[in-house]
Amino acid sequence: MALTKQVEPKSEEDDKILEIHFNDIIAFLKRSRRSILIGALIGGILGAIYAFSKPNEYTSQVTLLPEIQAKTGSNMGGLSSLAGLAGIDVSSLAGGNDAVRPELYPTVLQSVPFALAIAKQPVFSKEYRRTESLDTYLKKKNQPSFLARFLSLFAGKPDSTTVYPRGPSTGALELTKQQEEIALYISSRVIGAFDKKSSVLTISSTMPDPIVAASTTQQALKYLTDYITSYRTEKARLEVDFLNKQVAAAKQRYQAAEVELSSYRDRNR
Repeated sequence: MALTKQVEPKSEEDDKILEIHFNDIIAFLKRSRRSILIGALIGGILGAIYAFSKPNEYTSQVTLLPEIQAKTGSNMGGLSSLAGLAGIDVSSLAGGNDAVRPELYPTVLQSVPFALAIAKQPVFSKEYRRTESLDTYLKKKNQPSFLARFLSLFAGKPDSTTVYPRGPSTGALELTKQQEEIALYISSRVIGAFDKKSSVLTISSTMPDPIVAASTTQQALKYLTDYITSYRTEKARLEVDFLNKQVAAAKQRYQAAEVELSSYRDRNR
């Protein structure tokens, strides 16, 4: 039995397929080697200029284990029952957990008040050999380089911005354009991360100067410590005020009950 092979007719799409041989590629490279070398040389020069114009980056990092408060209900022991006899409800005080938990510490370090506070802290730069505020140092370092100024000549003009008159103060946090830029820059450079598995908090700061990076990390840790301490102190003060009010109210009820008891005994002698 003879086997027959059916040959499919070529379509128009098959005719349009471009065949490129390896020899054609080699011939093209030989013809264009001068243009390729010139392009590679120009690209290498521009890459070197860009690399040298980029400042060095230094990262400072601190790792710590935050203190997690235990539940207050287990520490109060029999105090809750005694307080109940006095008419004081301490169940609301035995909730245990802080509202500012360690998981929220990185969010505190990304807030605008933190960035504005850090921007005003003094830092010593190894490059300038002087102590100045962080925002002043960043203004000097963020000045456009020669390459950026050269490329800006070929860029379009920036859009004109409309300046609106400042209205009456509303109590909200109002930022200028410069403050907003500084806050965004610091938020991108100072980062906090909390590992839920190990309960370890890591604070890192990346700056063009190693001493500035270390100082910024230290200031961030101090700000976070003061923030948590202030929160817990205020919380404890409110709890003490609440307990004092409850004790005063219970004392008044006790004194009123004593007066009623004395009156009852006098009437029934």
